[in-house]
Amino acid sequence: MELLRKFMDLPYVVGALAGALILLGFAPFGLWPLIIPGLALYFLNASYPSRSRKAVWWSGYLTGFLVELWISYQGLGHMALLPGAEGFSRLAHAGPIAVAFLAGGPAFGAVALLFQAVRSRLVLLNALAGASLYTLSEMPQQLASFGYYWASIAHPFTAFPPALTLSSIGGTFLVSFCISWIACLVAESVLQPRAAVSAAGISAAALILLWSAGAASTNGLVEKGSVTVASVQTDNSSPTFSQSENSLGNQARGLLAEAGNGSAGLVVFPWSLAPGAFYLDEPYRGVIRGQAITESLGAHNSRLSGAVASGTVALVWPQVYDAREGHFYETFQFVESGVATAEYRKQLMHPFSDYYPHWMQALGLATRDDAITPGPSVSHTQVGSWNIGSIDCSELHRPTLARREARESDFLVSMGSDAMFNNSMTSEYSLAAARYRAAENNIPLLRASLAGPSAIIGADGSIIASLPKGKSGILRGDIPFYETRQQTLYNRFGLLPIGLIIVSSVAAALIARRRY
Repeated sequence: MELLRKFMDLPYVVGALAGALILLGFAPFGLWPLIIPGLALYFLNASYPSRSRKAVWWSGYLTGFLVELWISYQGLGHMALLPGAEGFSRLAHAGPIAVAFLAGGPAFGAVALLFQAVRSRLVLLNALAGASLYTLSEMPQQLASFGYYWASIAHPFTAFPPALTLSSIGGTFLVSFCISWIACLVAESVLQPRAAVSAAGISAAALILLWSAGAASTNGLVEKGSVTVASVQTDNSSPTFSQSENSLGNQARGLLAEAGNGSAGLVVFPWSLAPGAFYLDEPYRGVIRGQAITESLGAHNSRLSGAVASGTVALVWPQVYDAREGHFYETFQFVESGVATAEYRKQLMHPFSDYYPHWMQALGLATRDDAITPGPSVSHTQVGSWNIGSIDCSELHRPTLARREARESDFLVSMGSDAMFNNSMTSEYSLAAARYRAAENNIPLLRASLAGPSAIIGADGSIIASLPKGKSGILRGDIPFYETRQQTLYNRFGLLPIGLIIVSSVAAALIARRRY
């Protein structure tokens, strides 16, 4: 105990160690269990007796600064130079310092101060309040990043199946809440070991009840069939294209032919058969608003039919230009025998990839003007006898869309590429997000990533089959779909359950603070 006291008398050392343990839980390390002791040290640092507000703020700030600096570096620091937005790309490389300084540090520092202010002698309420405050700090950061909040502590925990089950009640924020609840309880047990025994028992029972409710909401699946899929994956996030032939590079073309000649009912190629965009109607070659137009979409689909067996639906991911409207669209094209039988146009746009804001163009940070226009709002795409929920690239990180698509779909398809980033962190984050979208809505999902990882994901978020990042090949397997599928609490109510938990926990903690 004397050694612990001496250690805790060094708040900034404690804060730095807490940050180091938490960041080790994320890619590329992936030591996710260390997030709990890291957060426990963070909460203990904030609640340690006689700790000044200044020490609580700056030690918490240091924890958040280290976590966000490392995670942002793994993302923004590895952004590729984007054609037509080289200035923005270089600016993004310096982004980790700004994110850590202006977001991560202040968020962790503020939570630490608020936790110190609401603590009472009631261990259980302290743990719930700490978890609530931490989860509240995640919400605006995820909103500000349009869903790409890589520091979400829920996403590394996809390796722990109960976390996926919990997401069916309150999404990833409920998972973050439960992780920080456990961590805060550990911190409180150091300061009040006797009182912590009963609080730990109550917490364990409550967590088991939450998990049981999630498991119950995903029961009752009655399988009515399946679709055999073959999804192409390359070992390069940007396949080599031949500008003169407007055809796939040798590797990708060979993989597509191999996938198309099998017994799959659905062949997925998360790219298109030529570089640039396609003209919607008659053939056209040229450049429109900085984007090269290679050929008509009809010609593209006709060529596609030669690569897949008759009766097989081919799913590709081109960008098209509609001259009648003067807009670019990003689409999922479902093609059979050379004819597009269905189409999905991306609904939710993401800045810096789907479009560049005008202020960036005014400052010279981006010169491209080929912004993608949102497609119509739909609840599913009818492809033959299948109802498919389509999630295009960054839409994977917008849970509200997956909730809507899942209600009327047999399964979800998420195609994408993390080629904007030259490392594995974002692709692993995307796979974790895909697993959560499946588990949140109790629906199978195909994650087709150009360079991986790709996976067939069960309705419970488990991986049925997969290909790792950087490995070329064909992901084969069956996606089941169901006659009846019980709607999860999260699909029905969204963030309402976790919102009620947070509000009631903070209110109870404030009342206890006044009385005790």
